[in-house]
Amino acid sequence: MPIWYVLVKRGPDSPTWKAVEKRVGKLDFAVLARNLNQVAKDYKISAVADPEQAAPFFEWLTDYAGLLAERGRVVPPELKDADPRTYRLLQARQIDSGWLGRDWWRKMPNASDGWALMCPSNRWLIQHHLSPWDEYEVGRTYRLFVRVKGGEKKKDGMAFACGVGNTNKEFPVDALADGRFHVLEVGEVKAEEQLRIWFALSKQMAMSEVFLDCLWLVPQPD
Repeated sequence: MPIWYVLVKRGPDSPTWKAVEKRVGKLDFAVLARNLNQVAKDYKISAVADPEQAAPFFEWLTDYAGLLAERGRVVPPELKDADPRTYRLLQARQIDSGWLGRDWWRKMPNASDGWALMCPSNRWLIQHHLSPWDEYEVGRTYRLFVRVKGGEKKKDGMAFACGVGNTNKEFPVDALADGRFHVLEVGEVKAEEQLRIWFALSKQMAMSEVFLDCLWLVPQPD
């Protein structure tokens, strides 16, 4: 089960998925999803991590398998015509945060995979420790983009902050006040051996919540 879990979290475009296929033959995401769902049902698995409930993850897994079967690749509209070799995409559901609120996962129209991660806190509870095997090359420079939608505007100020490595940026409420998803660039970072992305509301708490759809890294020319 842990191997299935890593494969579905990393996804069919990941080096991990491709390396396993070289050893064992063609993998089928839908089969892995069914296997994981069945084991979770048989053994009454109730949590993915403490305190993250399992039910939303397995519901997303079923939905994502269906989208992959239908489309072949699940990407936001902004990457629809982009060469997949030119970016590394992570859906919010594929990041590895464990300290998430019980109701932070939401089905959401216009999210690239139909799901978004609600961030209602100004603490760094949403984090992802990037894998140098799957998501970046040590020493290379990348640009980080996030696709987000704002919640209710409470006052003027900054809506949220996001960072990767030593690069971080805050984004104003007015950039997200229309209730639509927007792609925002966080900045450039030179990848170290350990690289972490974090996402949180601004300490000003000028917006009630922000919804993270997905994020991606774009490698820059050497």
